Amino acid sequence: AGVEVKATINLTCSDVIVRNFNISGWETGILGAYNGNTIINNNITGTQNALAIYADNYNVTGNYLASSIYGVLIKGNTICISNNQIQNNVDGILIFASSRNVITENYIANNDVALNMYTMPPTDVQIYDNNFINKPDATIVSTTSDQFSFGNGGTMPPLDDGTVGNYWSDYTTTYPSATEIENTNIAEAPY
Repeated sequence: AGVEVKATINLTCSDVIVRNFNISGWETGILGAYNGNTIINNNITGTQNALAIYADNYNVTGNYLASSIYGVLIKGNTICISNNQIQNNVDGILIFASSRNVITENYIANNDVALNMYTMPPTDVQIYDNNFINKPDATIVSTTSDQFSFGNGGTMPPLDDGTVGNYWSDYTTTYPSATEIENTNIAEAPY
């Protein structure tokens, strides 16, 4: 006997595009259980999990994911989260035991934890070109990559792609003495 999950849309096949839905008040807005699907331009609010992806090879683009416990919950590999508005959630994005995921060009605002990573290793996740708009006392990136040992709290993933970083709304208060590098809009102190 399995656990019943109350999801508005339960993807139990591959090569599906879920587009232009308005979902509110469900336990899970969209549940991805099979590989190779696309979730695009949906408005999902007031859920436990706006998106819960337990499969591989997903593209999640252009969605509004707000006022939920988890904006995006990922337990899969090779998932691209791009151009989404992820705001006012407890955890904006929560990643478990996953690899080769890309998080780029998102507006991630006013979540209690913007990005929470329970993944090993966190270094194969790419996080770049996002706007992190932080509310006071919020946790921006939390990682516990060694969650099964008694070591430290984990290893911070790289927060750039080697060239492009992220925008941090609290950067100047966190690093008040940082200076810009030669009119590049990039400061010399890494976040």
